[in-house]
Amino acid sequence: MQRLPFPAGLPIAAAFLAVVLASGAVRSEPVVPAPDTAERALLDGLKLIRDGKFDAWIGQWCSTKELCFTEKSIDSLKKYNLPVIQRLAARCIRGAGDALEVTRTVVDDKGTKVFVACDPEAQPRPFTLVKEAKGWRFKAL
Repeated sequence: MQRLPFPAGLPIAAAFLAVVLASGAVRSEPVVPAPDTAERALLDGLKLIRDGKFDAWIGQWCSTKELCFTEKSIDSLKKYNLPVIQRLAARCIRGAGDALEVTRTVVDDKGTKVFVACDPEAQPRPFTLVKEAKGWRFKAL
């Protein structure tokens, strides 16, 4: 049996590596969301959270059916969730404060999940919104 100058599996491994590298993460560009969309509601809501206007955000953007349904849930949001999102929001909002880098949007019967690239070194952050009678509202942070 003649010995090959390289391992027999090398061409297969090289082809596999080429496919994996070619399918690397595709970055999207920041875009200004259109009016009356989940993305626009997300951007406007994140601006209020970024600025520390938690009560205004609760009154305008929090779903009273899904997230802000009791005083206890609202207190928990103010104490735990909103301060965390506040620190993140400034990195999520792009451009002149009017754009988001949406990497993916998933729509199903439970709502619209919008994935936003906030940190280039981390996975996109999901936010879930629902369409209610008065417009888009946050269902989950």
